[in-house]
Amino acid sequence: MNGLRNLIHVVFAFLLMTFALPGMTATKQFNVTLQGIGANGSVTATFNNLSSGNSVIKSETLTVPPGSGYLITAASTVSPFVGVVTPYNCATFPCASIQVNYADGIPPTTPASLQLTVSGASSASCSASGTWLTAAYTGNNVGGSPFNYTGALPVTYSLSGCTLGFLTQPTNSQVNTTITSVAQDPTGAPVKVALFSAPNTVATFFTGSITLTNAGPGTGTLTGGGPINAVSGVAIFPALKLDAAGNYALTAGSSGITPVNSSPFTIYSGILQCGDDLASNFTNPYNVAPDQPGYSTGYRGVYNKDGSTCIKVPYTFTNTILTNDQVHLSWDTSVQANPAFLYSLNWRLRNVEPATTGNPAVVNPLAGWTTAPRPQVAWLNDGSGNPAFVPGLACVSGKLPAPYGTLPAGDLAANATQVTITGIAANPGPPANPYAVPVPGAPSVPDVPFPIVIANKTGVGVERMTAISMVGSPVASGGTFTITYNVTRGTPTEGMSQPAVHAGGARVMSTPLPIIPNDPTTFPAPYTPQTQANMCIAQHGFDSFALGPDGKVRLLYFTTVIDIGDGFVRVGQQ
Repeated sequence: MNGLRNLIHVVFAFLLMTFALPGMTATKQFNVTLQGIGANGSVTATFNNLSSGNSVIKSETLTVPPGSGYLITAASTVSPFVGVVTPYNCATFPCASIQVNYADGIPPTTPASLQLTVSGASSASCSASGTWLTAAYTGNNVGGSPFNYTGALPVTYSLSGCTLGFLTQPTNSQVNTTITSVAQDPTGAPVKVALFSAPNTVATFFTGSITLTNAGPGTGTLTGGGPINAVSGVAIFPALKLDAAGNYALTAGSSGITPVNSSPFTIYSGILQCGDDLASNFTNPYNVAPDQPGYSTGYRGVYNKDGSTCIKVPYTFTNTILTNDQVHLSWDTSVQANPAFLYSLNWRLRNVEPATTGNPAVVNPLAGWTTAPRPQVAWLNDGSGNPAFVPGLACVSGKLPAPYGTLPAGDLAANATQVTITGIAANPGPPANPYAVPVPGAPSVPDVPFPIVIANKTGVGVERMTAISMVGSPVASGGTFTITYNVTRGTPTEGMSQPAVHAGGARVMSTPLPIIPNDPTTFPAPYTPQTQANMCIAQHGFDSFALGPDGKVRLLYFTTVIDIGDGFVRVGQQ
């Protein structure tokens, strides 16, 4: 009786196991993806074990598209997977098929790649090459249980003659903000890269992956660059970001295809409205006190230099004073071309002049004093991307551009010799300005001659004029003044600024910018003598700082710069 009962238990357990087997057995599934055939016949084949449980691929076969004329001439496994690749149903290479035996196999949910060289690939030109055949097994030498193929069989492409190209280019953006094809718009159309089978013809058969990488020269880390699989020949990159300010280009690449670079673009550090201070983490990266070397501070002017409506501009301020006595301010001129900035800099310490200058018998007449280092500025480059430094020029005034008033109704003609300015405020005088000129209550304009700047009616560019004499007397009305001036236009005094038509009501702006002297030796190309400088020195001097360890007095030089030119500033160092 006990034996019968035990037999029933065994049979019942066997039946339970029998019914449980389908649910307990892992589904053996795989597929293959292929990177297209390049001009050198290179193909990357990736076997993807899609199984669950413990189903390991130990061997596999791969066959070129029947009738394609292709033959595999060489093949090898790609680390970390080690295996032996041999011709399949052929004595030697070249062969239409290969067999792979893996030492340890491809575990579930894992990809493993092969590198193939295919002959006959150059006979086709940028087109689909047909469907490959494949199989995978649990045992070596195509033995054991077969795996089921999931999805469509792989297709390769002859990429001979194919080219990559940017359908939409990356444009200017900010640090850690999405880069799109619309400058400074993270919601704009994304960057797109396509494979072209001919000029302006997208290779719609292509479904391979395309990857974007940082081509520099900026050193930021790129995210969102893929690889992204192309759909109908086009890969879309909706999440591109760079984590450091600088100038950049992106490189688009895909296996077997010559890579291509994008147009250059710039990543900026922050954004400024008119009147905003430059961020202290940009101007003072050393986190030093205001009276210390390396300190810098600054702000954007309340007005643009042409009096145009102010909008926010992305910008980058780079302070490397303690490394090379240099700073650089740049902004996105594609957003707004005419912002004005003022910033102050504390340079590295300098010694006073020594007692002698090489000859101990000759006393240095400047001993214990200082030879002031002249600041150098650059708002143009030397043709190779490096800043072209020239001596800094003294500003016409130490104030950023501001409106004296506005033009009256009606256009100002390009040949007019007089300019009327309306709405000139009264000079406030003490205590706001205890050294006011003119006297308190008088119109707040300087004595003639003085420069004025007015935006052109076309909306492109400005004209600089010189007010040389007053016509009659100021006319007071409602607490403001109207004054007419005789002006000169288009001469070297105005930087050869071209006379233009100006719309009624346009702001008549002051300018602190000087004219470059007629000295092509000191101000060589790319600068043009007798044109307006885009940078100037509003203040420059020194404070006695300390006695150095060598017993020499140490001086702290400081400089205040007005910058309307995307500029660099530096001083020499002893």
